[in-house]
Amino acid sequence: MYKFYILLAIWVFSNSIFAQTLKDGFNEEFLKMRVKQLDEFVKRFNYETDIEGNPIADRNNVQKRKGYIISLFDYELLINKSNDSLQKYNQFLDAVANPNAPVFLNYHDSNWYAVADCKVKLNGKLTKLRLVLQTEKDKKQNKHWVIRSVRADFLSLQPKKVDDSKFISPVSHELNFMDLHKITTEERANIVHYAPEDFQVDERNVFFYLIKTGQLQIEHVERIVYHFLQVPGFIFTVQHIERDSNNVGWLTSNLMPQTLTQKKTYKSSVLSLNQ
Repeated sequence: MYKFYILLAIWVFSNSIFAQTLKDGFNEEFLKMRVKQLDEFVKRFNYETDIEGNPIADRNNVQKRKGYIISLFDYELLINKSNDSLQKYNQFLDAVANPNAPVFLNYHDSNWYAVADCKVKLNGKLTKLRLVLQTEKDKKQNKHWVIRSVRADFLSLQPKKVDDSKFISPVSHELNFMDLHKITTEERANIVHYAPEDFQVDERNVFFYLIKTGQLQIEHVERIVYHFLQVPGFIFTVQHIERDSNNVGWLTSNLMPQTLTQKKTYKSSVLSLNQ
């Protein structure tokens, strides 16, 4: 824990250097501390470049790298916390900057995700939708983002309650399946009742269909949170934070100790990656 407070003191001191910036107004030094892009966050996290974007020569300096990593945290996660609460941050730093197996972030990693909260227009009416995107390599070995899952209330085909009375009669074939008209007009909200028991709804399919038929358009992205699962024993998130401070821009907004089993659950429950 002592090591952690040394690093934290270094980070607080760097804040005090720029405290005058807040008093005197915006200047070049304020801009240097701001983490302006996610790629800049990654390069500082990896200890590739300094705050001015210059390459770092001594990339094997573990203590300095830890100082850079802690400076990328939203400071509100660190202040006024007990020793027990802060212990996980020290463990995280040790895991990332492990001299024998250091962890570096890379765009080509398969275990990080972008969660985008979007404002969309459905049949002319504004509503909300959440996309989860992941980088993927195509047949030509090119990397790009793909939509892994979609979440929105209007995409769910499941009825609000199970109704065992709704089914296609076993003698419908004798009546030329005349009930199909009623099912597709009066029972549209309960259409899943008429699917086989092993039917699984993939909300992406509904999303893609609505997009293709022109019923749904994404107006803009309101918020993005990146979820990183690369560090052994941890998941952390990064999002853009804006306030009157030099601790702004793309910062680590949450840190969660997670076992491999918990990470699998996280992918399913938080990232909806069971689609």
